[in-house]
Amino acid sequence: MTGAELRVVAHLTTIPMNLLLVAWVGVGRLALVPPGAAGSAAPTTLTAVTPALVLLLGLTSALAVRQHRRGGGLTAPQSAALLGCWGSLAGFGGFLTEAAAGAPVSPFTQLAGERFASLSDALALACLYGFVAAWITLLVLLRRRPSGAAAGGRTGARRPVGVG
Repeated sequence: MTGAELRVVAHLTTIPMNLLLVAWVGVGRLALVPPGAAGSAAPTTLTAVTPALVLLLGLTSALAVRQHRRGGGLTAPQSAALLGCWGSLAGFGGFLTEAAAGAPVSPFTQLAGERFASLSDALALACLYGFVAAWITLLVLLRRRPSGAAAGGRTGARRPVGVG
């Protein structure tokens, strides 16, 4: 798949992927842990993290749609930042541990073993920081006005009065 094709796919799947990842972080990851393992992180992700993700991802999705309606698709840096957001959220949901009655459990610890619970917590924090960095980058890139070549040759420079 070429870079241009990847940017088109990223643009077309922005809203469905965002919704899927919000659902994954909010409740989907709980399907991969033992029944009854939902602990301290579950209420927090449902009441605070999920609404924040809907707001943040909704803002960048709206900006991407607005950019597309103005005749421009996602640029390579915007696509990279978007993929960074998606990867970070997928990792965050997979590494975030639930501190239930037993040992802390996450989808990652279900695969690697309970002795990796502290590593899972550290990776969840790293993914959270990665998401924040990628989202801020994406927001800045989507708010930036396109340069001359990207805007179809228009540089935004004004012509002197009486010329042209």
